[in-house]
This record gives sequence, structure tokens and C-alpha cells, in this order.
Amino acid sequence: MISNLLKNIGKHSFVYSINYVMSSLAGILLLPVYTRFLSKSDYGTLSLIDQSIYYIKVVFFMGCAAAITRFYHFYESDKDKKSVVSTGIWFALISSSIGGTIMAIGSKPIAKFIFGESSYSLLIYLAAVILVSESLISVSMSYFAASKASLKYLSYGLLQLTIGIISNLYFIIILKKGAVGMVYGQALTNIILSIITTIHVLVLNKIKFDITKIKAMIRFGLPLVPATILAAIMHNADQYILRHYRGLEEVGIYSLGYKISFAANNVYSVSLGLIWGSAMIYEIHRQPDAKDIFAKMTTYLMSILIVLMFLVSMFSEQIMKILASSEYINAKNVLPLVCFGLIPYGMTAFMGIGINIYNKTWLVPIVNGIAASLNIILNFIFIPKYGYMGAASATVVTYFIYALSAWFIYRKVYHIPFEWYRLCTILTLSVLLFLLSNIINIQDQVMHILVKFGICLILPAVLYLVNFFNEDEKNKIYNWYLVIKTRMI
Repeated sequence: MISNLLKNIGKHSFVYSINYVMSSLAGILLLPVYTRFLSKSDYGTLSLIDQSIYYIKVVFFMGCAAAITRFYHFYESDKDKKSVVSTGIWFALISSSIGGTIMAIGSKPIAKFIFGESSYSLLIYLAAVILVSESLISVSMSYFAASKASLKYLSYGLLQLTIGIISNLYFIIILKKGAVGMVYGQALTNIILSIITTIHVLVLNKIKFDITKIKAMIRFGLPLVPATILAAIMHNADQYILRHYRGLEEVGIYSLGYKISFAANNVYSVSLGLIWGSAMIYEIHRQPDAKDIFAKMTTYLMSILIVLMFLVSMFSEQIMKILASSEYINAKNVLPLVCFGLIPYGMTAFMGIGINIYNKTWLVPIVNGIAASLNIILNFIFIPKYGYMGAASATVVTYFIYALSAWFIYRKVYHIPFEWYRLCTILTLSVLLFLLSNIINIQDQVMHILVKFGICLILPAVLYLVNFFNEDEKNKIYNWYLVIKTRMI
């Protein structure tokens, strides 16, 4: 049963995950270019403008994309489905235009609040354009995903990625526009793609606006706004506080380390989420031993995440030397801390299985609110004294409290007997081996890397010796070994 589910997880939504994986990999692979043409201050500016656009988009978009996905499947007739999509397009255009207009009118005070200087008002104007165009793109992509038009979804995703790379490189390298050039590139990319996708979607679904449907969509999407904003605060409030106390350069260092950690995590977790958040949990829930299956699945999938975060932490210095210029090298200290925090954060996806099944999503803002409030308090305590390392430390504590709150609250809805011993065993061993690698000081870089590889290989061996694997798993491992051995011969 478990092996079949794992195979299904490997197959489902593969096309959709390609889009995100390609975008993440492109962002990582282009870091050597970006960090050599963008100063730490530029990188900090970009991080803040991205986060600000996200907050404003959440407020004015009001969960429209999620509502389209939900109501597209709610109605059975093709006519109603088309009406949902076209109504969503018009609602996104109107609501985001209102938000964009407010941003344009208040560009100087908004720039002063975000960056500390009103001279950045041009970025706010460009952000207004990005807000409108990105809202339209989100609706279009939600439609393609809901209608299972996977090739269209992938094609437009790759088109956006290609245009974005070309635009960014042109504005940064050729025109040497710095941070402003990156925002110009994003705005140009979004304008092109939003026009193409919106026309495509309206041709397929016709131009309609159903006031009854939009009321239902708003009622559905509106409760998602506070939950999403609180989650964003939990993740990103530290960058605003860091800018206030330490300046844009420290924001640049911190945001780069944070971005690489999350990119490594998201290549795995977001692809998994596209599957896990769909019908998979409901299919498992129908099984008589559903809770045990959930527990086993959690152990396997979280073990993969723990090992991935362990490897990124182990080679954080080498990763930074490859991906960024020397002035960003201190971001290597941020990577292990954020990776460590992402482990309990990833666990909450499994803790929240019951609230999705029993439609108790109103509990999400409570858990997010606890974590967001704690994060702000910790950042005001840590950042003035420790700078970006204080922000990273606050992130770790926040994510652990977030997971603890989620477990305490969500288990009352649906209690899953997680295999805590196994999860704690692999996490503890990973942390101990990471600390061991930092104690060993070898000057020769090649030898230092080889020693780290050796320490990494110790992890599966020790797990085997401490009986982390049960007998069935040991037999499967042995069978895999025999297959590999036979093929090598």
C-alpha cells in the first residue's frame, strides 16, 4: 500500500512541478550573474519590493485564484465553469487595478516606509504594474491547472521564465540598471505574459461577469487573506526590521541565504504539495488504516526533507562560493540555521491533514497568528544586537513554535500517531554530524570537502545500526543493494 502511494506521489502532478522546479533552478543558477552585477544593497532592495508586492497582492486579490480552483470543480456544467473563470479574470483586473492605483498615488510615502527613502518611488510605480499583471497571470494559471491543461500550464510557465531571464539579463548586464533593472525586467515579463494568457483564457471562456458567482468566490477567498498575510509576516517581517536597524546591505546577505535555503526546500516540498494538497490525502483517508498510513508517509517524506536540509547545511560554504560573489560569502552562516528551521516548518504540512479533511481551515489563522506575533517580538530582540544572524535565529525559533502550536491545535481535529522516535532520531543524528563537521578544521579545501562527504555517508550507516529501519525496510534496502550489485557486474 505504502509503496504504491509513494509511486503515485512520484507520478501525479509531475508536469505542474516541472514549472516550479525549473524556475527555482534557474533562479539559483543565475545567482552567480546577479550577485556580480547587484550590490548587497541592490539585493536587499529587490527582496523588500518582492515581499511588499506579495502583501499588497494578497489584500487586493482576496484569494481569487484559490476560489477559481474551488468553484471550477464545484459546478458541473461547462457554462458555469466558463462563467467562474471569466468572472475571476474581471474581478482580478478590477481589484488589482484599485490596489495599483493606491500604490501609484502613495508611491513616495510607501517607498519611505519600505526602503527608508522616498527616492525609491519609481520602484513602487513598477510594483503597481507588476501587481495588476501578476494577478491576471495567477487567474489564468489557476484556470489551466483546474482544467488539467497541463501542457498549457507548463508552456506558459516556461515562456514566463524565458522572457524573465532575457529581460533581467538585458536590464542588468547591458543597461546596467541594477535593482531597478530587475524590477523593469519583471514588469516587462508580466505585461507580455498577462496579455497573452488573459486573451487566451477569455477566448476559451468568453467575456462574462456573474455577480452571484463573484459574491460566492469572495466569501470563500476572503478568510484566506488574514491567514496568508500572517504566514507572510512569519516568513518575511524580519527583512523589514533588519532594514530598519541594520540597512539594506544586511538585508541582501540575509535574503540571499534565506532564498537559497528555501529554494532547496521548495524544489522538493512545493512539488510534493501539488500532489499532497490534492486528492491524495482524501484517497488515503478512505482507507481503514488511514492514520497509520499517514504516519508512515510522514516518516518517509520528512526523512527525505531532513537529509536534503542536512546536505545543504553541510556544504553551505561551497554552495555560496559557487553561487555568489565573494561579498555575499557571509550568507553561508544563514543557510544552516534556516535549513534547520525548515524541518519543523515542513512537518506542519502533515500535522494539518485533518483540518483539510474536516474543513477546519479557520484554525490556520490562529496558528499563523501565534507564529507571526512571536517572530516580530523575537526579531525586535535579536536583530538590533546580532543583525542578520539574529534574524536567522528568530526564524528557527519561530518555525519550531509554529510546528508545536500546529501539533497542539490540529491534533484535536485529527490525531495522527506520528513516528516521533524515528523522526527525532534522524534529525538528532543529522544535527550532531553537522556540528562534528564544524569542529573538524582542515586547511586543505579538497581534503575538507572529502571529509564532509565521509561524514555524510556516516548518516545512513548509523541509522541502520540504531534500528531506524524496520525489518521490511531493511529487506527492501538489501534487495536494492543486490539489484545494484548485479547491474554493476
